[in-house]
Amino acid sequence: MELEALNRTLFLAVNADASSLPAAIEAASLIAVFAILIVPLLLCRDWLRGERGQRETALLALATILLALGLNQLIGLFLFLPRPFAIPLGHTFLASATDTSFPSDHATVLFAAVASYGAGRRWIAASMLSVVALAVSWARLYLGVHMPLDIVGAVVTSLIAVGIAEVVMRWLGGPLLSFGEAVYRPLFAPLIKLGWIRR
Repeated sequence: MELEALNRTLFLAVNADASSLPAAIEAASLIAVFAILIVPLLLCRDWLRGERGQRETALLALATILLALGLNQLIGLFLFLPRPFAIPLGHTFLASATDTSFPSDHATVLFAAVASYGAGRRWIAASMLSVVALAVSWARLYLGVHMPLDIVGAVVTSLIAVGIAEVVMRWLGGPLLSFGEAVYRPLFAPLIKLGWIRR
């Protein structure tokens, strides 16, 4: 009960209300919905323009994200926690499904990417993604669609997933990377010839 009380207290401290500036709510809405797109854009950039090491990190990130989201689905089968507006608690400024709130899938994708790029020692990318992950987490609390524990859960599943993904990639990373390169090279041959993407 003390943990739940803390969860609610922290949520209400961050959550917007009727006195919040419309511009702040609009900015938070854009962050909450669209900032996550930086992940697929970064993965595509690293795969198409990066060196082999960058492609390995992108592949690790993709595996980690998929594993983390899978863990979220598994958790959802056994643990249903309602979103704040379903309790009801606080104020809601963003339309959202009424599925389980824990863990946050948006936060999971971003923190899984952070963990992967950190594991790949891509510190600049990891730092950039950390800022985005924190911004999205704040925005989804501010707009009333997640609770603080949902974000903590996302961090935990991301760390578990990257640990599993690193083990899997030690065995399958090389073959998967070679297969991926063999598939994409014929598809993007004209762009490779022009030097727009790497071979």
